[in-house]
Amino acid sequence: MAIKNLVTNTTAKNVSVYAERPTQIVKRVLDTGAVNMAINDVAVLFCIPPRHRLANLRLEVTKVEGAAATVDVGPFSDAGTTAVDADGLIDGADVNALTHAHSVTGAGLLAAKGVCTGATAQYICLTAMAALDAAIIEAQAELIPYNL
Repeated sequence: MAIKNLVTNTTAKNVSVYAERPTQIVKRVLDTGAVNMAINDVAVLFCIPPRHRLANLRLEVTKVEGAAATVDVGPFSDAGTTAVDADGLIDGADVNALTHAHSVTGAGLLAAKGVCTGATAQYICLTAMAALDAAIIEAQAELIPYNL
């Protein structure tokens, strides 16, 4: 398993839901045509800082792979080497079709899958379940601070 740095076009924009509770919209674009992924390679999508939670995670395939291929998305306790639940947020998203995949919501995201309660950041990573050498995948989520 190799850890890939496939993140390009990173953006973050503050969207104030409430003045005291700003939410960041974070977006990542993975271009596997530029940096290929082998089966079981891991790419870090997002880093959840302490006292934050992730909401409304979605993947959008903007360029298809060209062969049958899927990806999983889930939390890792470090930068892509130790899976907490590698497919806990999105399981088996098809990257050979122009599709959207959404994370589990509600209790699933709050069951330590998209929440960082400790003093150390948690990582949300994408795992290639097949070799990828053409797909472009956009990931987007809300990063919300919260009080413990």
